[in-house]
Amino acid sequence: HTLAYALLLIVVISGFFGNYTYMIYPRMMSENMGEDSLDSLLLRIAEADKLARQIALVMPDAINNTVARACRETSIGLGLIEQLKGYQPNCPSAQAVDDLTELGKDLSPEQRKLYRELYTIMVRRLSLVKRARQDLMYRSRLGIWLYLHVPFAIALLVAMTAHIIAVFVYW
Repeated sequence: HTLAYALLLIVVISGFFGNYTYMIYPRMMSENMGEDSLDSLLLRIAEADKLARQIALVMPDAINNTVARACRETSIGLGLIEQLKGYQPNCPSAQAVDDLTELGKDLSPEQRKLYRELYTIMVRRLSLVKRARQDLMYRSRLGIWLYLHVPFAIALLVAMTAHIIAVFVYW
């Protein structure tokens, strides 16, 4: 009785959570992605990486290293916990945008134009990275619910079937 009751509570509570998530998250996913797909976002990030690295090659070493580090170390959804959170702690892309703000103050007038273009690309890239992480967060939260709810629902059915059979046999 206790096992079936505990499983029933878990299934009902997770069912309410699942109902809530499937009502809210698809709309949020659509708002986040718009007409883009995750693949197209990743492609746009790769294009921004390539363009930013090309521009950074003619900039001072500090700027070049900052851009290269951001392009190399930024990850999108490597682990389950990172996917569920929707962000990367100490994100290299966000750090690069912050660092570029400081590094751009001591440039020559010729480099300023390239710097502004590079900074715009890195800000756009950061926005794309955040959108991709947000999409993965929504998808992983919907998926994790299924991985938890379905096994508990099956366990509840097995426990209730065993209980019903036991009542018929021993009654």
